[in-house]
Amino acid sequence: MKEEMKKNKIIIIILAIILIMGILVGLIVYLKNNEKKKIIEGLSNISSLIDKNDYTAASEKLNELSKSTQENEDIKQQVNNLTNKIKEEEIEKFKNEQEVTVEDTRIVVSNSEYKSLYPDAIEVVIKNNTEKTIKDYELSILGYDNNNLPVKIKTQYSFGRSSYEFIGKSEASNIMPGKTYGRDYGWSLDENHGISKIIAIVKNVKYYDDTTWENPYYEYWLSEHKEKPLQ
Repeated sequence: MKEEMKKNKIIIIILAIILIMGILVGLIVYLKNNEKKKIIEGLSNISSLIDKNDYTAASEKLNELSKSTQENEDIKQQVNNLTNKIKEEEIEKFKNEQEVTVEDTRIVVSNSEYKSLYPDAIEVVIKNNTEKTIKDYELSILGYDNNNLPVKIKTQYSFGRSSYEFIGKSEASNIMPGKTYGRDYGWSLDENHGISKIIAIVKNVKYYDDTTWENPYYEYWLSEHKEKPLQ
């Protein structure tokens, strides 16, 4: 009798364990499905924010989502794809919303023989796309040789100093809204500069109303072009 009761007790315990395991498996499946549903909803919300050009909010949501998807390779890939999409669209937005743009660049040759007396010069023409008047501005300028390879820029009286990026500063420029500036104005080069062409971007601007503009596209532009062949 006691042996029978003992056997029944063991059977009940085994059945209870099986039942508990079944409940746990079902709970795990539910949680995984629920988590997957939340992730899919999160990805959908992020895509909506990108479509609305709200890249800051999209990036924040994406960072939150990436922390909870480290073990899911498929979701990780989707997160990576969205990260790249956000970066690409943000860069394109910065590129297309320039308050001040570069309209033309060239090396001005004053004299082909006496360059120490009449040095070549960097000329960059910019346009004020705002309703404000520009007081001062800075340009980032990169130089290239005849083979479109990067060249260090050495200006006149630089005493041997040179760099791949030259920061050109202009003060009291007085550029009215919608107007261009920079023609027949520039920075003199060393007589042996070796530069055939230049590219440039506006780095920052100071207006007469004491507001400033730091170009958000500048860092991306520099990363794309500095010390690289000109495409």
